[in-house]
Amino acid sequence: MASYEFIRGHPAVLGIAIVLLSGLAGHFPVVWFLGATKFLRRTPKSKPQFARWIGIFERFAITLFVLLDSLTAAAFIFGLKTAVMSWRVDKDDAPREIAEYILIGTFVSFVVAVAFGLAGRALLGLPIIKLPESAGGIAL
Repeated sequence: MASYEFIRGHPAVLGIAIVLLSGLAGHFPVVWFLGATKFLRRTPKSKPQFARWIGIFERFAITLFVLLDSLTAAAFIFGLKTAVMSWRVDKDDAPREIAEYILIGTFVSFVVAVAFGLAGRALLGLPIIKLPESAGGIAL
């Protein structure tokens, strides 16, 4: 119980841990989903693992923006990654398959990062959803 009190007393430590976990541990559900749906494309060990690192940093950024209650910025990261990765479509032998891989992988990664961010907001005691002032300003 003392460790939980320490974490509650140091929200920055918890926030950093959640952001790091989303990027690193969040990789596994994304790979599992892509494998389960037969969209997973393995990169040969001799080639750089750019997609893996882009996904990790994408989840870092999205989780951070969700923790900071900036979903617009999180959505911007989602769109930016899709635009940046689209260059691979023209260079690939199977453009339709790589486009589906990028879109599905990005979407699953986005969902995982948002889930980590919302869980982090709950652990930090922040409202998970804030309704606009016109709705009475209720926080859930």
